[in-house]
Amino acid sequence: MFVCVDESWNAAALQQLDQRLEEYYNGQVSVQYYDAAQTANEEWGPNSSNQVLLNLLKEGDAIIDLGCGTGVVAEHAQQRKIKYTGIDWSSTAIDVAKSKSSTSTVDSIDAKFIRGSIYDTGLKSQSFDVVTSMFVIEHLTRPEKFIEEAMRLVRKGGILFILCPDYRRFGRMPSLPLGGNNSLKEKILRGQIMPIITHFIMAMYWKVKTKFIGPWAVWTEPACFHGVWRPDADAVYLASRTEIIKKITQAGFSDSTSFWLAQSKAKPAKIDCLIVATRNC
Repeated sequence: MFVCVDESWNAAALQQLDQRLEEYYNGQVSVQYYDAAQTANEEWGPNSSNQVLLNLLKEGDAIIDLGCGTGVVAEHAQQRKIKYTGIDWSSTAIDVAKSKSSTSTVDSIDAKFIRGSIYDTGLKSQSFDVVTSMFVIEHLTRPEKFIEEAMRLVRKGGILFILCPDYRRFGRMPSLPLGGNNSLKEKILRGQIMPIITHFIMAMYWKVKTKFIGPWAVWTEPACFHGVWRPDADAVYLASRTEIIKKITQAGFSDSTSFWLAQSKAKPAKIDCLIVATRNC
C-alpha cells in the first residue's frame, strides 16, 4: 500500500519498511544488487544529466555524495581535484567504495567513505560546497527528512544537486505490481502477449490511482521483496520534482537547473528529474 509520510499513523509501517530495506541492502542479495546497479549505470555520457554535476564542480570544492553506493561519482570526478565524502547505509557498498579508493582509480582526489545514516549524517551544518544525490531519494522511506538534511549541509552560495526519476509525473514506478517479474522491454523481447497486456493494464491502473495519493507517498511492498530484479524494483518513494522543488525553494534555495543545463548542453532522460538549486541564505 501507499502511505504518506506526513501522516503520523503511518510511522509503524515506515519503520517496518526501513528495517526490511536495511536487511535487503546489507544482506547477501546486495552484492548482486550493487553489481547490477553499476553495470546498468550508463548515465555518464557527454550529454547526460550527470555531466551537469561534473561541469559545476570547481577545484578544491568540498562535495558530499549522499547515498554514494560503490563510489561511482568519486570515480567520474577524479580529475576535478575535489574533497569528496561519500556516505551510505550499506556496509557492502561502502566496503566496495573503500576498496576502489585504495587503488589508482580515485587517487587524484581526497576521498573518504562513511557508513551511516543519510537522514542524520552528524556532519557540521553548511560544510559543503556541493551536496549531491543521484538516484537515491526514490529509494527512501522519508524523502522529506532526507531533503532537510541535504539542505542543512549546503554552504551559502553552494549547490544542491538531485537526480532521480520523476515517477509522480508518470503515475507509476517499476517497484509496483505490473504483472510478472520482467520489465516491459523484456516481455516484448520474449513475445509474452498476455504479460504485455497485463503490464499495460496495471500501468494504467497505477496512473489513475496515484493521482489521488497525498504528498510524499511511499510504497511499502516494493517488488524487490518478492524476488524481482528489474531496475528500480526497490524504489519506494513516488518521486516528484514538484514536491522536491517546493520544499527546497521554501527553504531559501533558488532553482538554477535551467542555467546549468544550458551550460552543459545536457539532455536528461524523459523520465528523469534533475534539480540544481543554489543556497541563497
